[in-house]
Amino acid sequence: MTGIDVHETDVLVIGGGAGARAAIAADDVGARVTLIDKGVFGKAGITQLSFGIVCAYVKPPDNADVLFEDMVRAGEFLNNQKLVEIFAKEIADGKILELEGKYGFVFDRTEKGELVRKKMGGHSYARDLVVTWNNAPCIWRGVVADVIKRSIKVFSEVMITDLLTCDGRCVGALGIDIRTGNFIVFRAKSIVLATGGLGQIYKLTDNSRGSTGDGFAMAYRAGAELRDMEFVQTMLGFAWPRALRGIGIGEPALVGGKLYNVKGERFMAKIDPVNIDNVPKDVHGRAVMQEIKEGRGTKHGGVYFDLTRMREENQPHFDYLYPLAANVGIDITKEYVETVPIVHYFMGGVYVNENHESNIPGLFAVGEVASGLHGAERLAGCSVADITVFGYRAGKMAARSAMKLSMPRVDWEQVETYKERALELLMRRVPYGIRPASIRSKIQNIMWEYVHLLRNEKGLKTALDAILQIREKYLPRMVVASKSLRWNYEWIEALETINMIDVAEMVTKAALARTETRGAHAREDYPKRDDENWLKNIVIKCTDGEMELTTRPVVITRLSPG
Repeated sequence: MTGIDVHETDVLVIGGGAGARAAIAADDVGARVTLIDKGVFGKAGITQLSFGIVCAYVKPPDNADVLFEDMVRAGEFLNNQKLVEIFAKEIADGKILELEGKYGFVFDRTEKGELVRKKMGGHSYARDLVVTWNNAPCIWRGVVADVIKRSIKVFSEVMITDLLTCDGRCVGALGIDIRTGNFIVFRAKSIVLATGGLGQIYKLTDNSRGSTGDGFAMAYRAGAELRDMEFVQTMLGFAWPRALRGIGIGEPALVGGKLYNVKGERFMAKIDPVNIDNVPKDVHGRAVMQEIKEGRGTKHGGVYFDLTRMREENQPHFDYLYPLAANVGIDITKEYVETVPIVHYFMGGVYVNENHESNIPGLFAVGEVASGLHGAERLAGCSVADITVFGYRAGKMAARSAMKLSMPRVDWEQVETYKERALELLMRRVPYGIRPASIRSKIQNIMWEYVHLLRNEKGLKTALDAILQIREKYLPRMVVASKSLRWNYEWIEALETINMIDVAEMVTKAALARTETRGAHAREDYPKRDDENWLKNIVIKCTDGEMELTTRPVVITRLSPG
């Protein structure tokens, strides 16, 4: 029905944000590099939607050791401390500041030319720099331009369906050219997975539509170990009006805002009398949800966010939020907005070492799809910094590994199996078929209702039962209306939906297993942190077709609880 094209490369990079940085690094080493983006390269993905807050400024009395401790304490000691040490040193050495001169980042400055620095929740010092707002939506444009001007081969609008394995290593990937429907086998000596997060498995998220957890699901099916899948980070977004529901606002420290319940109380003062609203995302997120649950929320299911002083205080993000709200008749200089925690970032992912190698030879992972750096909670500004530091490091390591190898063998029977599985979705004829969008909506509602910020055993078991029912009863009846191969986005959506159910099951099972509250994982039935039993990572792996959960001791090099 459709042929298979074959493309060979030394290093295959899947994903655009951290992937671009990895591709540049691999090219610097001298490898042949291919980069694949599910959307249009340079315009798709969550990196393009960054709020422009970057952890970049570490000067005395601040130093790498303080940043290290802040990150480990925020991550509640589940971080891989080897990764945190590397990261903190690179930041302190000015790695991120290079972005301004080399790639055109424009950091906000005062009239005297001094960098505008933000002290965000969980940071001991003001070390987060602000990318000038009118430059923030395109902060990665200079990196993208660097990729394009090199000899890196870029494939835009190609959906990778599966990673290919042979003789115990990862040897490439199978993709679908969305424009033509043709299958492409990408043979490679090293593969860098940089596919981003999974926000779309939840009803409200600031993630792009393509953030459906593809990388997690593909790595899992290929035999990779994943860890910390229970830790889903939220950020405050609009609860109302409907036109803005789910769009990100930012945390109070970022926008200079204050949180109030419907009674006019600054409820965060009860949680942290010193820092009040300026706390890590998991702290104010849980507090907001508790206010709503106990009946002190607004009629649209949120709390009040006071942004009225943004203009007077010359807050950098005023130029973003003011016109956004004004378009729907809200003047943020005069009235409060209603806010609710929306899904923002994911701390879990593929288990990697300090060189960002997974347990499968040949497979590297970096950015939001990788785990270890952030532990149970990520500090503000550390995502762009993460893909800058470790994107380059992963690309360099992948290239050095590839340069020592000959082109690996591909298992063509495996390729044919994956191809036929994807095509079967187009050919399927079942009574009472269900469209992908309907199943996707069911997944999002289940995860939002039961696996959001406040979790408990009853809710998690309800969610798991519902997810397994979708897998057993709905996925076999999922149908695509058009049988065309060309530009068939519903076909792509069907493939994404399969990935979404895999990832939703992982998140829910891990959340059910961890019987404590730690970072972004809050159990109402286990409200305290339990270091005696849970100072360890939950590891998920596909074993004989079954989802297996085990635990592994946390990598501690310098800092222990207490």
